[in-house]
Amino acid sequence: MLEFWQTFMLVNAVCLVGTAIIAILDHLFYPPLPAGASAEHRHEQPRPRVTILIPARNEEANIEGCVLSAFNQTYPDLEVIVVDDNSTDRTGDLLRELAAVDDRLTVVEGQPLPEGWIGKGWALYQGHQKATGKWIMLLDADVRLEPWAVDQLVARAERQNIDFLNPYPYFVNVSFWEKVMQPLLWGIVRIRFPLIFVNQRLTRRNPAFAMAFGPCILVRKESYDAVGGHRHVAMDILEDVALAKLMRNRGYRTCVLNGKNLLRVRMYHNLRELMDGWGKTAYGAMGYNLPLMLAAVFGLTFAAAQPFATLAWGAITANQTWMSLGLFQVLGVMWRRILDHNENDFPLWTILLHPVAIMVVLYIQLRAVWQYYFGAYRWKDRQYHKPKPASTK
Repeated sequence: MLEFWQTFMLVNAVCLVGTAIIAILDHLFYPPLPAGASAEHRHEQPRPRVTILIPARNEEANIEGCVLSAFNQTYPDLEVIVVDDNSTDRTGDLLRELAAVDDRLTVVEGQPLPEGWIGKGWALYQGHQKATGKWIMLLDADVRLEPWAVDQLVARAERQNIDFLNPYPYFVNVSFWEKVMQPLLWGIVRIRFPLIFVNQRLTRRNPAFAMAFGPCILVRKESYDAVGGHRHVAMDILEDVALAKLMRNRGYRTCVLNGKNLLRVRMYHNLRELMDGWGKTAYGAMGYNLPLMLAAVFGLTFAAAQPFATLAWGAITANQTWMSLGLFQVLGVMWRRILDHNENDFPLWTILLHPVAIMVVLYIQLRAVWQYYFGAYRWKDRQYHKPKPASTK
């Protein structure tokens, strides 16, 4: 029995180190998109029109900065459409002030949320009706674009014939809990969806490997219209991933790239927002499959706690084998966290609070299950009862 556990722990150690190796390969084969204008489009005219489409509900703290970063693009032909999704704060007033000084901005007064829709998808659906661009950039209000972002993304999408291009951002973390939690949560996403698997030639049209991260998505309007757009994923709270799967199933190419030099986002400001934000998608990411979710909870608990427990037990019992296995595993965990730090400048001291972060993630997962069956997911002053995954066939 002892030999079995030693073998099992060695396998776990190899897996932990393996995730770090995959992260290195991701960085080598998919480095960050460069800063600055795209060389091949620098003198090309005319350029295809781009519509930047922003859903906004109670975003008075974010909307001005987001829209101004869109206005500041070096790209020559773009329009900005913001859907004011029944905001109760000053979002609408700020948008009208911005529209008065730049006619590239169109403000759409959102209609009340109907049955059968999630709020963000409904806002994007309404804004899409006004879009005139060949390309549509779906942009969250908490994103700030660098001036060359649209230029870089359109150039890459057209050069590689991509229909759905998803750059993941540089994460801005200010508060204590952002710094402790965001590195681990984003690291879990990257472990589940390594870019070398998501974008690999043999898998890039396979919906099982489809991944999307919602703050910024550039989609070819013709392809988006052909699959039915957000109308087809209306009740999916993970509408970005559902749309990526849908497009792959219909034969369109999707791609996820490192966009840390193109855009930045501060997703949450405190622990409550963080738990609500990640929690509303945690169970959906498992397909609302209870056995799978419980297996994920157990697996995360074991993978996270076992290395430290093994090292401690080896030290207490002066057992060199256990100490060696535990140390190997702990180094695997730390190596992965250090790589995440280098990717987004996450503070290194947060590694020391890795066990605390793991416990919060477990709470988020279990809370998400409870809310699905006995409560509701809450976001942007709305409640969603048992959202349904979209059919992506």
